[in-house]
Amino acid sequence: MALTNRNLTTLPAGLHADSGVHGVRGLYLKVSPAGSRSWIGRTKIEGKTHKFGLGPLRETPLPLARDRWVRIRQRLFDGETPAQIRGKSDETHLFSYLAHAAYAARSARMKGSKKDQWLTSLESHMGALWHRPISELTTPVLMDHLAPLVRTKTETARKVVGRISIVFKQADALGITVPNPAPALRSALPWPKRSKDHHAAVDRADAPRVFQDILAKNTTASAILAVTILTGARAGTIRQLRPEWIKDGVIIAPPEAMKSDVAHHYPLTPVARAIVDHWASMGGDVVFPSRSGGPLSDMAILKLQKSIAPDTTVHGWRSVLTDYLRDEHHVGEDIIDATLAHSSRAARAAYARSTLSERRLLLLCKWEEFLQSTINL
Repeated sequence: MALTNRNLTTLPAGLHADSGVHGVRGLYLKVSPAGSRSWIGRTKIEGKTHKFGLGPLRETPLPLARDRWVRIRQRLFDGETPAQIRGKSDETHLFSYLAHAAYAARSARMKGSKKDQWLTSLESHMGALWHRPISELTTPVLMDHLAPLVRTKTETARKVVGRISIVFKQADALGITVPNPAPALRSALPWPKRSKDHHAAVDRADAPRVFQDILAKNTTASAILAVTILTGARAGTIRQLRPEWIKDGVIIAPPEAMKSDVAHHYPLTPVARAIVDHWASMGGDVVFPSRSGGPLSDMAILKLQKSIAPDTTVHGWRSVLTDYLRDEHHVGEDIIDATLAHSSRAARAAYARSTLSERRLLLLCKWEEFLQSTINL
């Protein structure tokens, strides 16, 4: 009987050969009387039968068992002895080891929650494959493993594939030559069509009311959100704001705080400057601290936004500002790019930052006037 993913868990006690069109000679699923299931490979060398344990079924899907056994047979054909093959594997070839090496090489360039989650999330989603030799993580094996994740958590699966690619590149850098499966995974996995929806934003006519309600909360989260809105910055940058970044009414965000990895200057409008100066005077390591003293979480900011304007996002304020600048002041793309620090246009934005800073501040002051209306600080 041919082994399939469907019948592997229902076969009775005994030794079941991997027969059929796609089977691999010498591969067997061993089912004990108690019901435990594991893979073994059997071959004869000079009249003597040799057996190789290939892992339990619960951790070793059929494609991985086949691939593992094919590789062992090839090593035997190339002259290695069974004893040599059964020897302890070099841990530097394990996916887990190489993932840690890739993380160590990149962690200094990572920011915020991404740095904290990069390795733990990858380990969680790799499951039983985490401690396998990287040479065993072929495209068919990873296709079988990741397909359920693609269907249930598509964006998470995209991130996992990206991180897998980075680990394979790290292996190549360390002299371990294995084909990178990421291009094939991006092409062949059952990805749904990407949504083209933009970040949900408040209606521009309602923006002053929402902004005033945010200021009225008078909390750490509301202060961060207000400065984010007034400067056009990303909330992550303002959450991390440190006193030493503030100079002469300008926030000078260092590269590690920016998505583009390029330092950026955010001129402060009067309201934004009053908020920043007030909170910076409290003497914390960050201007807007949480109760623990570190940056406030992004979820706290999003929760506040949704409590005032349901079904909208914090990031949506950047599109409201963009539309306001285009429609009300006929602003060109160079100033918009510089104001929003668009990473995809870093070169042009860098030029604009150095030559159009006064114009940007004047426009942001107009934006503030539009938003603050009758607000009294």
